[in-house]
Amino acid sequence: MTRRWTPRRFVTLRRVRVMACVASLTLTSALAFGVGARKSVALTVNGETTTVTTYAMSVDRLLQEQGVKVKTHDLVESTSPTSMLKNHDVVNVQSAYQTTITIDGQEVPFWTVASSAEQLLGFFNQNETEAAKITVNISNVYN
Repeated sequence: MTRRWTPRRFVTLRRVRVMACVASLTLTSALAFGVGARKSVALTVNGETTTVTTYAMSVDRLLQEQGVKVKTHDLVESTSPTSMLKNHDVVNVQSAYQTTITIDGQEVPFWTVASSAEQLLGFFNQNETEAAKITVNISNVYN
């Protein structure tokens, strides 16, 4: 015996089809997001490189997720031109250190990412001609 068509049966079957479509669309969207949002990123912190798999969308979120504390003078560089992460990006974090340099007998606090005095002196030697063009009014710096 075949089932007869009734309005109630028609509405029930339509609801089942709509729910099946919504469920499959939701599952497909979640799966596509999961596959597309997963990234493999090279993270270098003070010269130590690790490869990290993450779902983070930005450099800041990646650093927070990995527990890397970034202070105000630290240098954070990324191969991505925007702050958004892409697959196979490289993020480089260098901690800054405060040192003092002596200029004409005056000690001046100076922040640098150089890991040794030789690197710092090399930086100043490389940029000697450009540095000669710079004048600093020390009394005005703290105003």
